Order: sequence, then structure tokens, then C-alpha cells
Amino acid sequence: MYSDKEYQAVWLGDLLPGEWDTIYQSGYYQPPFAHDSLEILRTNSEKARGGTGKSAVNWREFHTDPNWINQWKSNSALGMHLDGLQGGYEQLYVEFWIKFDPNWTSSNGSGSSKVFRVFSWDEVGSFWQAFQGGSQGPLVLWDYGFDSTYGARNIVSFRGGPHGENYKMTDSEVDDLPRYLNGLGDMSANFTSDLKNATYSGDATMEDKVNLSPMPDSGVVSHEQVWGKSDNWTKMGFFVKMNSAPGVKDGVFKQWINGQLMIETNKVEWVGQNAENKMVKWNAVGIGGNDYWVGAGKENADRYEEWYAVDDLVISTEVLPGNSNGIDSGTAPSPPTGVSVKP
Repeated sequence: MYSDKEYQAVWLGDLLPGEWDTIYQSGYYQPPFAHDSLEILRTNSEKARGGTGKSAVNWREFHTDPNWINQWKSNSALGMHLDGLQGGYEQLYVEFWIKFDPNWTSSNGSGSSKVFRVFSWDEVGSFWQAFQGGSQGPLVLWDYGFDSTYGARNIVSFRGGPHGENYKMTDSEVDDLPRYLNGLGDMSANFTSDLKNATYSGDATMEDKVNLSPMPDSGVVSHEQVWGKSDNWTKMGFFVKMNSAPGVKDGVFKQWINGQLMIETNKVEWVGQNAENKMVKWNAVGIGGNDYWVGAGKENADRYEEWYAVDDLVISTEVLPGNSNGIDSGTAPSPPTGVSVKP
């Protein structure tokens, strides 16, 4: 970035790349002993889709603190504020491509990295301030997840609104998910049995990228089975639609992986029933976030880090035609009229 400040925003006078509006960056290991937690560089062209141009390269760091069990350490978040009409949009579709470090720790250790979020921001407080009483909500987070016992995980977190209110969501506010919610509204699904009965159009389908066959119906699957080998790019797609009124459970959430519908529900109470006259709209998108990474036989002294790259982000008010085609041509998409593309 142009500055080492942790929180930067164009409305604070900071200079940011392209049309991006804000970042949050932090880590324990600083250059020259490590990479910046977030990089957008011409010299990283081999980490861009198609091998040319730039991508957002997010570096996660292994660091444990014996006095703190929830060890969310490195942070590399890139954000965009969408003005829209009257505070945002009733619905948004976002897609992007993701690729992982060839040396990604995938056979042991546990952790997750926040890769994507779409939310409503109050346009007053810090763009990145969530939790009860914060400036975000409702909010959807998607995390890359891997557990040494349970394998690759599909982690989706649901948070309510409006901004800072009704933040914690429970199963009573989101129906038709393949798993129960825990914590503040987190779902940690697998890529086998949880593909069943997760969409209204039938069971989700997914290719096992190691065995080149359908994903098994049960059991633990590896990082490579879901995300492929080191040269593989995966297309992620997300769609959200606000509920029609406070307390009405008719909001929508959908998730695609490589053009295949993974999760679908039209029974989400995004804005809670005690928020009379406080309906909000979607007006913010973020790529990246903080990382939780433990185990893996590593030590803090190793200053170990690894990256994932995100490229060809597209934002639209409608699900893009041809979304079912998840085959990677290795080239950037041609944006349809009225769609924002952020390389």
C-alpha cells in the first residue's frame, strides 16, 4: 500500500489503489523479515489470473499466543463502499476468483481466514467496526477453513442488523441451511454430506479435484480435493437480498463454487423485528480479513507465512448470466454493461 497505517480510507484523505476505498492491514512480522499482509503489485503477476496484471495477495501469518485462545493475528482487508440509491442496494451479487499458495499448509494444523464479506455500513463509524454496537449489520462473512480433524470446511457467518443491532443471529432467524448456527451466527459446513438438501433445486454437486470424480457423500476431504493443486483458480459467487421489513424472514442468501449452487435460502431475517423504521441496504464489500492459524508443527520463531490471491472481482445487482459455467479460461471476464469490475 502507499502507507503503513493499519486503517486507511479515502474519506480520511488516504491514497488507495484503483477504485478501492479502504483497507485494514496488520501483522506481527514486518518487512524486511516478512511480506506486507496485503499486496497489490506488478511484481506479483504470477499470482494474477492469466499470469499478467495484478491481484490482491493476502498473506496470513502463523503466530500463537499462549495467553489468548482466539488467536486471530494477521489481517489483510480491502474494502469498497457502494453509494447506490438511498444508501445502497436491495440486493447484490459478487463473484471473484481465488488461488492458494503452492505451499499452503493443507494436511495438518487448523484455522480459518476471512476471505469475503458483504454488509451494510452506517457510513459514520469505522468501516471495519462490527459486533454489537458497531457500524456494520447485517453482514455475511465467508471464511476459508481447514481443521486437522474435520478437513476442509465451508464457513459462512450470518450477522443481523441494522448497524450494530440484532447482531447475533440464531437458527430462528435463518432457515434451510445445511448446518445449525453457533456462536454469533456461524455455520461450519463440510463439502460432503452438507451438499445434500442445501438448495431448493436439488442436491449441490462438486468435483473432487484430486480424484476427478464427484465429491464423496461422507467423510473428511482435503484442501486439494476442494481447491485443487497450486495452479488452480476457483470462482466464488455470492448473492444477498434484504428482507422486506423488520422481522420478516424473507431475505435471501446464495453461494456458488465454480458456478455450482452450494447453498440457498430465502428465509433470512437480516433486519430484526425490533428495528421498526430502520431498514437498511447493502452498501459495502470486502475482500480479505484476519486469520486464525494454529498447530501445523510450526513455531513463532519460524515467522511462517503463506498467501492466497483474489482476482477479477465483479459486483452486480443481478446474478450474472452464465454463472453455471465455472470453467476457468485463465483470462479476465468481459464485464456486462452496468457491472463493476475490480482487478
